[in-house]
Amino acid sequence: MSLAFRILLVVNAVATLAAGVVLLLFPAAIPATVGIVLPSEANFVAWLLGSAELGLAALCALALRLTDREALRLVAWTMLVSHLSAALADALARLAPVAIGANLAIRLLMAALFWWLGLRRA
Repeated sequence: MSLAFRILLVVNAVATLAAGVVLLLFPAAIPATVGIVLPSEANFVAWLLGSAELGLAALCALALRLTDREALRLVAWTMLVSHLSAALADALARLAPVAIGANLAIRLLMAALFWWLGLRRA
């Protein structure tokens, strides 16, 4: 595994772990950054998203131990789909153009990096 792909996995693991923890402990915090007021009755949606983020964090962290090329490609494909589908959700939302635009740009960058480092160069 290349050093660049290893760094990408670490960065993604840390970021998704942080997002997952925040969504589980403070479910309204992240939606509030884009102007969404999440009523307490809707916390379950944030908790589901938080649990998915924790799963992705675990995938990236555990992938650091992998040596099998096909297994690493599977991780890269999983993260590519995750970031592209989240980017699509950002593009569809259009609620707070600056915050959502920044998240969209980050998601597209991460998808491109997983494609380049995990699929193309692997």
